[in-house]
Amino acid sequence: MIRTSLVAALALAMAVGSAQAQERPVISPTRDVDVTYRVPQPANANAPARVLEQRMRYTAAGSRQRIDPPTSDLYVIMDFATHRMSTIRPNERMSLDMPTPATVGASTAPFTRRGEARVAGVGCTEWLTRDATGEATEVCITPDGVLLRATAAGRLLVEAASVRYEAQDASVFVVPEGFKHITAPLP
Repeated sequence: MIRTSLVAALALAMAVGSAQAQERPVISPTRDVDVTYRVPQPANANAPARVLEQRMRYTAAGSRQRIDPPTSDLYVIMDFATHRMSTIRPNERMSLDMPTPATVGASTAPFTRRGEARVAGVGCTEWLTRDATGEATEVCITPDGVLLRATAAGRLLVEAASVRYEAQDASVFVVPEGFKHITAPLP
């Protein structure tokens, strides 16, 4: 459950909208970037409150994103050019392949510019929008499309701890050779 919510929080950057005539942020990185995020997890009956770290890498040339949750037993690759997503389990040498979620890049929610901020030493513009469920969400996105912070209902969902603009190795965005591919059934 934690893995799903972590991946969903980072996918928010891709789910908040697509370009239209009105003023909107760029919502997909336009250059290679490696971001480490802090993702607060509220306390529940089974665990105290804590902050997890999750890594997101993006390659602009390949239009691919890799999300590494705080567990070592899986990672996710999203290929926006082919609209495919793979959840890779290295220990099992397996990849679960499926279409990217319909909400990725599909929202037509309006954006309202709120101000400017700095997160992890990087400047960003704060925007008020709505997530895929219609909930008011404030995001802080760099001019080149990198999500640095997202909040909803006064609760921090995700915030960048470090941002490194550097060329990404193309090999981290492909399923390793010899892995078994399983195609997820369509809903």
